[in-house]
Amino acid sequence: MFRRFTRVIALLSFLIATTTLPATAQTPVASSLPEPGELTGIQQAVVRTWGIDFVAIATATPDYQPDILSNDLTILGGFILEFDTSANAADAFDRFKGGIAGELRNMDVTGNAPILEEDLVGVGDQALSATLLTTTDQYEAAVRYVLVQDGPYVFLTMAIANSEDHAVAANDLASWLANHRKSFTSDTVFDESGHSTGGLWDFFPRNDHELVSGLIPISDEVLYPESAA
Repeated sequence: MFRRFTRVIALLSFLIATTTLPATAQTPVASSLPEPGELTGIQQAVVRTWGIDFVAIATATPDYQPDILSNDLTILGGFILEFDTSANAADAFDRFKGGIAGELRNMDVTGNAPILEEDLVGVGDQALSATLLTTTDQYEAAVRYVLVQDGPYVFLTMAIANSEDHAVAANDLASWLANHRKSFTSDTVFDESGHSTGGLWDFFPRNDHELVSGLIPISDEVLYPESAA
C-alpha cells in the first residue's frame, strides 16, 4: 500500500538497520494495511510526506554516512481518506486497526521490539496509536502510527523519531487533521513534490508550520482515484 510513502519508509528502515545493527538480509514483505480501492465507499485518498533533507545531504556529499537517528524527528506522514458515509469510514477504521501492528512488525529490524497500543480520547469519533520501540546499546528508535476516524474521514499519521517522546509528532498531526478542517477550495492543483493545494490537500498544515519544523516536504501522492494525480 502507499507506494511512494512505503519506499521512503523502506529506505529509512534499511538505513537504521545498516547503520546501527549487524548487516542482515531483509526480504520485502507485503503491507498489512488495506489498499484504498478495497474499502467500501471510498471517495478520495491522498498522502503527504515530510522528512529530513536526506537527498540533499547525500547528493552534496556522496560518501557521507548520516546518522538519521541523530534527528529528533526523521519523517512524518499523513494520509487522508474520504468516504461516502461515516459508517463506511468506521468500517475502514476497523480494517486499518487490524493491520497496524502487522505493518509495524514489518519494520522491526530486531524481530522482537515491543509494540505499544493505546486508545486515544478526544480526537475525532475514535482514535488509537500504535508505537514500535527499538532500544539497543547504541540507539533508541520509535515508529508510531496514529489512526483517527472523524465522520466520513479517516486519518492515518506516521512518524519515525529517535525516541517515544519525539514520536508524539504523529499525535499532533492527527489532531490537526481532525480539528482544523477547512472550507475546501474547488480547484485542486497536484504537485508531487509536496506542495499540492485544494481539495483534501487543504487539510494539511502549511509546509512552514511549526508542526513540521525541521522537515521538508518529500512528496504528495494521490492514492485514490489514481487517475486524479
